[in-house]
Amino acid sequence: MTAKSGHAKATLVKNTVILAVGKFSSQLITFLMLPLYTAFLSPSEYGIVDVVITYVALLAPAITIQMEMAVFRFLIEARENEIEKTRIISNSLQIVLAMLLLFFPGAIVVQSFVNVPYIWIILGIIAMAVFSGLCLQIARGLGKNFNYAIASIVIGVMTAVSNFVLIVYLEMGASGLLLSMLLAYSVSTVYLVLSLRLYRYVSFGVSDKGLRKKLLKYAAPLVPNSIAWWVINAADRTIILLVLGLAANGIYAIASKFPLIYTAVFAVFGLSWTESASVHINDKDRGKFFSDTFDAAFRFFGSIGLGIIASLPFVFPILVNERYEEAYVYIPVMILGALFNSIVGLYGAVYVAKKMTGKVATTSIMAAAISISINLLFINFIGLFSAAVANAVAFLSMAIYRHYDLKKYVTISYRKSLIFKLAFLYSTVIVSYYLDYFYLNIATIASVIIIAYILNRGAVGFLKTRLSSRFRSSTNM
Repeated sequence: MTAKSGHAKATLVKNTVILAVGKFSSQLITFLMLPLYTAFLSPSEYGIVDVVITYVALLAPAITIQMEMAVFRFLIEARENEIEKTRIISNSLQIVLAMLLLFFPGAIVVQSFVNVPYIWIILGIIAMAVFSGLCLQIARGLGKNFNYAIASIVIGVMTAVSNFVLIVYLEMGASGLLLSMLLAYSVSTVYLVLSLRLYRYVSFGVSDKGLRKKLLKYAAPLVPNSIAWWVINAADRTIILLVLGLAANGIYAIASKFPLIYTAVFAVFGLSWTESASVHINDKDRGKFFSDTFDAAFRFFGSIGLGIIASLPFVFPILVNERYEEAYVYIPVMILGALFNSIVGLYGAVYVAKKMTGKVATTSIMAAAISISINLLFINFIGLFSAAVANAVAFLSMAIYRHYDLKKYVTISYRKSLIFKLAFLYSTVIVSYYLDYFYLNIATIASVIIIAYILNRGAVGFLKTRLSSRFRSSTNM
């Protein structure tokens, strides 16, 4: 069990609250920018931006070979060893810089043959996304969740401020949105470097080939996993772009913003859960602990999805310009995909705790193949629905596979009655959503609030007391 310093965070709940403030603030700011995006950018313009964001999401982790995740995992076990911190951070930075030096000349050569719009802004975004991601995971690995949260807020605030200046005032359109991303990543990186004094841990004289091999051994299997996740989440954008066009991609991109609310809520818990799972993976009663946690999380996050769908008939017209109204019909299926994705994330933390990153990649590649196949088979028949359905089926398949695969290492069980209840509730709420009668929508949202309370009155208490006591016990060892 990893030792913790006296001044380290006392409970997992405290961590979760701090991370929640940062993540929710950042995501809320981004979400509230929807009226601006849909008013000042046409579907085609937003479609271009979304494609750029999609490929940045692919290239950044591929360039770093997922080194940021290796840094996080290795730093957890070195929090009280300053020398080891320097070794881990310095050697990981050496790997990342070497990869960037290989990537940029290649990108410039490609640009000479293929005219990529906004290429220099895109390269800047990729570089700063790499450094921002690395610094964020270093902060987590060091246990500095407050700084992690502030950096997340900085990204959101900088994006909002620069969007108003560049898109509204200077009328720069798509290029203004891309420059906003570049500024946000840059400022958050500078904040983390200065606030955590990360330069203390950087020494290019500290070169350890053996450690670099260990870092790469952990991180490298995550690269195909990262690419597979990109395929599941974003290859649909490429297929939409090629088959249906830029405007359709812009519509789909706006629809995908609403599941991000759900994803943001889970991401906060997921950050703390990943750490807790790693700390307690060898406990004798880990099976019961994991099963109880999964049950409580399934109730809580399942209820959040219901709440989002039930509230959208009232929220969507306020946030989204009528040019994007078609996005409304795709959101419920995408929320289901987000629910299945959260279950996948719960299992993924167990793989990380077991340091079985190869298994993570294998299951993700399987799901990616399912997603692409469904997309290609049905996009000409059901249009954008094919992408939403493909993601939902892919995530559900991966969740089922991981559940049975992990039984070899940890026994994780669900209550079947809970699964049937949630399936019935989602069916009912989605039918109400598509019927779209005003009074029925009011009755639906009121019912969801009551049902969510009934389902979660014990679950929230469990997540608070059980997980915090687990983390507290680890700090006393």
